Amino acid sequence: MAQTAKQKAWQVAHREKRKEYISKWMMERRAWIDELKLERGCEAEGCGYKRCAAALHFHHRDPKEKSFTIARISRSANIDRLKAEIAKCIVLCGNCHAEKTWG
Repeated sequence: MAQTAKQKAWQVAHREKRKEYISKWMMERRAWIDELKLERGCEAEGCGYKRCAAALHFHHRDPKEKSFTIARISRSANIDRLKAEIAKCIVLCGNCHAEKTWG
């Protein structure tokens, strides 16, 4: 959808405020995802790692049901769409994810 001249002018006039809003929104989304990962921790049998959210990954239970990669779209996806995609996943630590994927 093309922007109107009025929309474009508003964005130019409010560039800094818009950047600040987007940055805050992205930080809040990242914090929500990190909190979710840490709550669940690694769900691989016998692991249970949950110290660092960056070391935890979403792994789709069934790759055929995968609509998108959560890490790539998490900042722009509609929250309901993101929650639906996360529901298709288990959380794995980096080591368990590598073993499950490549093992």
